[in-house]
Amino acid sequence: MFTVRVPSLAAEAQAVSAAVTVGGRVYTSDIEAIRHRDLPVQYVYREARTVVRGVDVSVVPGLNVGYVMGVGDEVPAAITQLGATVHLLSDVELASGDLARFDTIITGTRAYAVRADLHAHNDRLLAFVKAGGNLVVLYNTPEFTPATLAPFPASLPDDAEEVCEEGAAVEILTQADPLLLRPNRIGPSDFAGWIEQRGSKFFATWDAQYTPLLSTHDRGQPPQRGGMLHARYGKGHYTYMAYALHRQLPAGVPGAYRLLANLISLGRSDEPGASGRRR
Repeated sequence: MFTVRVPSLAAEAQAVSAAVTVGGRVYTSDIEAIRHRDLPVQYVYREARTVVRGVDVSVVPGLNVGYVMGVGDEVPAAITQLGATVHLLSDVELASGDLARFDTIITGTRAYAVRADLHAHNDRLLAFVKAGGNLVVLYNTPEFTPATLAPFPASLPDDAEEVCEEGAAVEILTQADPLLLRPNRIGPSDFAGWIEQRGSKFFATWDAQYTPLLSTHDRGQPPQRGGMLHARYGKGHYTYMAYALHRQLPAGVPGAYRLLANLISLGRSDEPGASGRRR
């Protein structure tokens, strides 16, 4: 293990390569084991090289985030990079643990598809929100039924829309929602450099209690406004986030980190003196 530090890092991508000399030979290759449920283990050989970039992002300090892991993603690592503390919630903790100790709870990629305990104890998450907590539901397939699992009615059909063009224009629908204002002001530039897609499994319909924040669409597709919706529920906040953060964060997309910082800071960012700390 080794650590590389620099005095400052610009927003442009910077390549970092590694080499090791053993027995007079120089090795510059890397091997990674790819292990996914129901698939055979595969090994990827590649150059030992990674890309890093600086991100101008603010986040409320001292955040404690609970994370319900789904099929597996790297979002918890990105939250840690922002300076927050992350705890992966077990089935026992979801059933009977003290959820009030968390500022924010996030259900991870497709968590409702693989976590039966999430369905069984979803009412505890809604109670957490109602008491003043902040709950963020990331991209899910139709195993997530918002008509019964979200605080207000909505629909996520089997043929729920997605936006595949990574460069599709994104329109900010409202500048007044705190999720787009604090601690980072989110604008069109935050959607530059996205990879693979904008998002998937957008809500088709939703109750008036939800505020749609963004709109995007592929060529020939009607505008899709159901990808990021925010609602107040009781004393807390509930957000459905179908934009593909799980793809952008490992790629170091700056706007994805700024969006994530706002998502985990929501609620706490309204406190006096909690305007955010730059990282």
